[in-house]
Amino acid sequence: MAGSLLTLLVAFLSGGNPEVAPAVVQAPNPSGCFVYVYDKADFMGEKHVFNGPARFRTLNRTLSASGPGWDNRIRSLRLGETAILTVFNAPAFGGRSLKFASSTAHSQLEPAFAGHIQSALLECSGTAR
Repeated sequence: MAGSLLTLLVAFLSGGNPEVAPAVVQAPNPSGCFVYVYDKADFMGEKHVFNGPARFRTLNRTLSASGPGWDNRIRSLRLGETAILTVFNAPAFGGRSLKFASSTAHSQLEPAFAGHIQSALLECSGTAR
């Protein structure tokens, strides 16, 4: 019951329909340690920001406990000024890996990784350029 009341309160305060959960809005880390991921090439489609430093043993539940994750969905990405991203095509940092440097944008990932990323390491270089 408490969950239902909370859902109604959030819906009321946001002006939305109580049957539709509000979208989670997350801002990028102000230190520049973040990566924007997109589910389509050319920075199109659904977008999400991952803040670091962080270790994602799996990407299957990254938005919320009930929402869809990013496992096997990432097709393009943009890195913040201090972010260093290593992606893996298997869970728990297994399989093939690919590393991306800070302040780079990748409009189309190579075929072995486009839509095949299952885990990731997001490290921070510590200084913005």
